[in-house]
Amino acid sequence: MSRRSRGLQALAAAAALVASTGCWEQWSVWWWPQMKWQKTVQAFEETGKAKFATFCSPCHGLQGLGDGPVAGPPWGKGPFVGVLPLAGPAGIAKALTDGHIFTTISQGRGRMPSYKRIPADDRWDIINYVRTLSAQPAPAPAQTAQAAPGAGAPGGRN
Repeated sequence: MSRRSRGLQALAAAAALVASTGCWEQWSVWWWPQMKWQKTVQAFEETGKAKFATFCSPCHGLQGLGDGPVAGPPWGKGPFVGVLPLAGPAGIAKALTDGHIFTTISQGRGRMPSYKRIPADDRWDIINYVRTLSAQPAPAPAQTAQAAPGAGAPGGRN
């Protein structure tokens, strides 16, 4: 028997062994167990919640209802009137795209200051956490443009 044919036989036997066991990983508990049994964690669940509590909850409240300690009427008792609720029945986050919320956090809007000091990744974590508060996914950009009155043409005319 030639050296080449012995090599092919060995390769065929190894392939048959792997094929008969299904997957090489399944017959050895010592190969890559850290990947097979590791705990999965969604980063925005805890990171986003912590950042939201630090930067957003003074105005928007811990649940995003617009009732933070500095928010004024109609939801809070503080000095800043017009804080919008992000979640709950009056929540506006359901109608806004993730990009819109990111831009609002980054550049500010109305009484809301710019939060560019928050790293971009943390801003995205906050957005994901806001989505969990409102329990709805972001709308598609086309749906938002159709839902907003006057969004189709300059000057607010369609």
